[in-house]
This record gives sequence, C-alpha cells and structure tokens, in this order.
Amino acid sequence: MERKTDLRGGAAMAGLSYNRFLREIQSRRIVILDDEGLLQRLAMLADAFEDETLRAALRLMAMAE
Repeated sequence: MERKTDLRGGAAMAGLSYNRFLREIQSRRIVILDDEGLLQRLAMLADAFEDETLRAALRLMAMAE
C-alpha cells in the first residue's frame, strides 16, 4: 500500500493476471487516477471556489504520498 506502481506492477505484486487484477479493482470500486495533473487542477478549483473540504482532502492525499 505504500508503493507506487502501475496496474501491471500491482497485478504482479498480488500474484494475479492483469485481467483478473483489473476485474478485482473494478469490483471493489477502487478508483485509479492516471492523470498526473489532476491533483494540481483540483487544488486550483479548491482555491477558485474557496472550498475548504476539497483543500483538506488534497492535504490528506499529499501526506499519503
């Protein structure tokens, strides 16, 4: 959980085929973010709308990295 990887790497860590791993992720409703700029754009929206809840969520995500 503390490592960053792609889906193929995650499948290898879990000892599953890529397709089985992807089905498991989907069935557990795990969201995969593959857009490098997403968090930065969310921070800009939080500032634009003065949204403290979104800012707090972004801070938690930054601490988790």
